[in-house]
Amino acid sequence: MKIPLAQEVNPDKLDNSDRTPLTNAAGRGHEGVVQNLHEREGVHPHRPTNFGLTPLSIAAMFGQVRVVALLRSRKIAIPCTI
Repeated sequence: MKIPLAQEVNPDKLDNSDRTPLTNAAGRGHEGVVQNLHEREGVHPHRPTNFGLTPLSIAAMFGQVRVVALLRSRKIAIPCTI
C-alpha cells in the first residue's frame, strides 16, 4: 500500500522531541506509513529520540505488534548501548 503523503515527507525532519516521521508513525500504529518510510533508501530505522527511544522501541511500548514485526523484517543491525 503506497501512501502519497508519506512519499512527500522528509524522512529526516525532526520534531521538538527529535522524533522522525517514522518514529511518530510507528508509535501510532500507522502500518502503511511505516512500511512506505521503511522501504525508502536512506531512512534511518533506528534513529533514537532525545530520550533514547527508537521507532521499534516506541512501537513495542505502545503495543503496535504489526509495526514491530514490520520494523524487524528489514535485516539491519539494531544498535545497542550499555
